Amino acid sequence: MDSARGLEAWIGTLPPDDPRIPAARARLGSTLRRLWLAGLVPDGLERATTVLREAVADTSRDHPDRALCLLNYSNVLITRRSADDLDSAVAALFEAVELTGSGSVLFPTCLATLGTALAGRSRARNDPADLDLAVDILERAVVAAGPNDPRPEFLANLAEALRGLSTARWSAVDNARAVEAAREAVGTAKPGSQRWPAIAAILGGALVDRARLTGEAGPLDESIGWFDAAIRATPLGSPELPQRLCHLGNALTDRAIAARDPTAFGKALELLETALSQTSRSDRTRALIHSNLAVRMTHWAETDSTAGSILDQALVHAERALESTEAADSQRSDRLTNLAEILRMSSVRTGDPDLLDRAAEAAQEAMEIQGQGNPRSVGALAAWGLILQARYLLTSRGTDLSKSIGAMAAAVNLTVPPEHPEHARRLSNLANVLVLRGLRNRWVPDLDNAVRALRTVVGRHDFSAAERAGHLTNLGAALQSRAQIRDDPDGLDEAVESHAEAVDLSGANSIFSSRYLSNLGNAVLMRAEFRHDPDGIVDAVAIQRRALDALPDGHANRTSVLGNLANAHVAAYEASGVREDLLAAIETTEEISADAATNPQDRMIAAWRLGDLSVRASGDTGAAFPALSLAIELAERAAWIGLVPSDRDTALIRFNSLPSDAAAAALAVGDLDVATTMLEAGRGVRWRDQLWTAQLDSLDHSEPDLAARLRALGRELSR
Repeated sequence: MDSARGLEAWIGTLPPDDPRIPAARARLGSTLRRLWLAGLVPDGLERATTVLREAVADTSRDHPDRALCLLNYSNVLITRRSADDLDSAVAALFEAVELTGSGSVLFPTCLATLGTALAGRSRARNDPADLDLAVDILERAVVAAGPNDPRPEFLANLAEALRGLSTARWSAVDNARAVEAAREAVGTAKPGSQRWPAIAAILGGALVDRARLTGEAGPLDESIGWFDAAIRATPLGSPELPQRLCHLGNALTDRAIAARDPTAFGKALELLETALSQTSRSDRTRALIHSNLAVRMTHWAETDSTAGSILDQALVHAERALESTEAADSQRSDRLTNLAEILRMSSVRTGDPDLLDRAAEAAQEAMEIQGQGNPRSVGALAAWGLILQARYLLTSRGTDLSKSIGAMAAAVNLTVPPEHPEHARRLSNLANVLVLRGLRNRWVPDLDNAVRALRTVVGRHDFSAAERAGHLTNLGAALQSRAQIRDDPDGLDEAVESHAEAVDLSGANSIFSSRYLSNLGNAVLMRAEFRHDPDGIVDAVAIQRRALDALPDGHANRTSVLGNLANAHVAAYEASGVREDLLAAIETTEEISADAATNPQDRMIAAWRLGDLSVRASGDTGAAFPALSLAIELAERAAWIGLVPSDRDTALIRFNSLPSDAAAAALAVGDLDVATTMLEAGRGVRWRDQLWTAQLDSLDHSEPDLAARLRALGRELSR
């Protein structure tokens, strides 16, 4: 602080036109920046910006100290980190490099700082276009470094640029170069120097990248050691400390998730919360930490069904990250995508369609920011595809399914290189929606394409156990669906093996363990029915029981598992004639049909099935009457007028025999009037649809504006 005061005092004694003033201001700005980094002068960065901006403005292009002023001003702009500041830094440094030339003592430092600014701009703008040039320039700076140049800093900045290339290309070669450069930088830097903590943190980051590339635990463990060392060497109060705490917290959460260690995960979250507490509301690092907390909590929620409210906490952090991100910030799109993903997961878990609507809005805004076809929009595009898929599963809208396939196919094509794990994840998601379309249209080529894609994904070996389990169960489901449509057991052994491996890999506490067990039970049942194997059917019942026991009451997946369990009990009853299986099927089906939170189609199907099972149990057609009355009541909601005509026709055709079944039950209890009502109710769904159209046509003549508004509302409901 004394050095800054001394420089300020000395500058104050100089006449305004003294030629020494620009160089003195350049040194003062650099000093204020270093004091700010050390946590000694809270407003040091703003003061440095003002002083150095004046120094640059007061020097002409031919002034001997202009290059120094440009260099120090650029260092301040790089420290500020905004994309606009980095644009200004790059422009200033190109001029500084041109002014100094290779014979100047400032040339290597100007060159290295230009490379650093280009790499920083790449991060700030989420655009890898500058990275190759940044690496080339930094390599030249390392070679040109003289004995008085900070070569370790040049190497560390080269490592950081190579990290960007490694991430963009998913390149083990670039990562190896980054680790090598960072190790040399740490090995040649003075441990007590002001830059040593930053260099150690860069090595830690390169090792985290290696762990993600290879799936190995060793690099992650080593990275934690380097992050810890960097934090210990960072002065308390330094504005760099929260970000370094965040780096360590991220690495610790990665390790805890890989080990499925809730205690370690909780401690890592505490560290991230500590980092958050050391930031101000205006600090850009605050939004970064909120975002990292949201992402890490989401990853934990994906793997642990005992995580409780952690997804709710993730949602809070995602919303706060977005609130702290300016509209022009290049990170806004990514943070909107994170929010969309968390909202989608919450909707799937709770069955709340409103959360899905909010997810759709967030994903669409993220895509609008990046622009259609932009490779940087791929994350939002992939999230949008998953949201459309989830909405299709709730509403059966064929338009959502078609749009989902289009979005996911585009996301796969935009994900490069093909070796990147996101390419395989998105290919797996695309295969899932192809299966849905194949089942809907009974179209085997869709199912063949899905199986082919999933075999490609499963053939890779760079996934965690939890992620591999998801791909395996997707493959098993695709094979089952193809066997169902073909009426051919070919592939069912592979399906059972895939589901069984998924169960083994997922672990008992995985949020997906119940789903994987239920999928395994379905595959075992299908194979047993093809083989006429009663023991296999008994096994399927037992597996579905395990799947149900793994779910708490009220869980969104409970309806699906109950339905699968009922299927297994019905098959067991048909194979053995044991009445207990029939009664168990009735009990589980009653639970589904009585649950008002279950979507109308599932409830209607359950009620219809309950009617059939009731007749089987009693031998009396009239026993089906209560259940089929409920099914008729739900029919119009299952084929609601908001559906587009093609979806509505599909739903009505699927359930076209329900009214006659309900009428037969009413006749069996001796109520002719109700039987007639049942038949009219079934036919009336389409009649009311036609009447609605006719009424709108009539309204065109008397109230054209109102008719147009009602048609627009209908189109909006059909989206």
